Amino acid sequence: MRWQPLIVVSLVLLLTTLVSAQDDIVDLSHEGSGWNSFGEEADEIKRFQTFFAAATGISKIQVKIRYLGGAIPNGDVVAEVYETDGNLPVDEALAKAVLPKDDVITSDVNEIPLECGGLKVGEKYAIALDQDPRQNNVCYEWNNGIDLDPDLQFGKFAGNWVDESFLGDGWLIIYPGQLSVSPAGRLATTWAYIKKL
Repeated sequence: MRWQPLIVVSLVLLLTTLVSAQDDIVDLSHEGSGWNSFGEEADEIKRFQTFFAAATGISKIQVKIRYLGGAIPNGDVVAEVYETDGNLPVDEALAKAVLPKDDVITSDVNEIPLECGGLKVGEKYAIALDQDPRQNNVCYEWNNGIDLDPDLQFGKFAGNWVDESFLGDGWLIIYPGQLSVSPAGRLATTWAYIKKL
């Protein structure tokens, strides 16, 4: 029958899209026990983790963070994307998103709707975390402690960017930007075409 090959092609396209989207996730999650501060007024102002872009865009990230010493910070968590040079962030942030302080789940994985496009697959970028407003000793910590990849860096901004990769990589998962045509949308379009035959 004429429609049978089209169904096969549609299913193949759907499965390929789902597998491709899964492959585009950058997963730097781990079981490390280290924690390092960000959001202070000096020294540990920001924390960053580098990564190699697996897609041309980002739709959201997940990070494992907690309150420093258990005290609830007064500032929101700010996430930023940077280009890198010499394994350190450079220039202005390419994109920025905010996780309100009231939405933070301490000592757990938090999702931040950080959207960014125009990335080059295979190039090294950095995710940085900050607090707004900043406050000494009442801030956040980013989970780290395991070196997942010697080609990746973890560090801080203390007036300038500092590589502290000896601390291990920051817990981070990066999700690719939205597909121009979703798997469900692609299947619906194909099915509508089949019904016309």
